[in-house]
Amino acid sequence: MENDVVPSAGYELVPVPKARLARPFVSPLNLLFPFQLLRSIAVSVVVLSRLCSKIVIGSGAYVSTPICFVVFISGIKLVIQEQNCYTGITNRALAPYAEKIFIVFNACLKYFLEIRA
Repeated sequence: MENDVVPSAGYELVPVPKARLARPFVSPLNLLFPFQLLRSIAVSVVVLSRLCSKIVIGSGAYVSTPICFVVFISGIKLVIQEQNCYTGITNRALAPYAEKIFIVFNACLKYFLEIRA
């Protein structure tokens, strides 16, 4: 969907290769995960250096994890947005490093308070 929506809104879409853990966790597909993650991180470094971003908004999807990791280690401000009523794995992992966390449902607040405490 974003391949159509983002360019039609006048913004450049820069895809980053995915790095995703397969379910169940004990899967032969997960043997490739470290290599996929390194590739995704390398592309993220190149993209961020080209864009000169001051702030990045992570939306919590697994595809945002590598670029948000690079954002944090680069010293760029990171904010995350949780659109669900239950916090996903990515946003739980990124929460301690985020400047701000935006939520849609108050029910989600308790998960972030536990993480940030």
